[in-house]
Amino acid sequence: MGNLLLSGLVLGLGLGLGAEPGSSNAPARAAVERPACGKQNRGQMWPAEANGNPRLANQLAREGALEICQKSDWRYGWRSPSVHIRHLAERRKRPK
Repeated sequence: MGNLLLSGLVLGLGLGLGAEPGSSNAPARAAVERPACGKQNRGQMWPAEANGNPRLANQLAREGALEICQKSDWRYGWRSPSVHIRHLAERRKRPK
């Protein structure tokens, strides 16, 4: 279920092109400590309110404020589901 939700969210968001990370006019969110990303909360989104609210998750992703707890190789970590177009351009400039 979590993977299906994550896949749908990422597909629904596209690449987040056009949204400048951190450039929202949204009110400042309370400075709440983000929980450690681990086995027990893998697939969960941060801020936690986005887990049950797809519209909020979409809005936060467009603002660059949404993160998802994921495991890659050996470590768990919070990662953004969207990519800014500048990051795509940087990848192309890397030597082969």
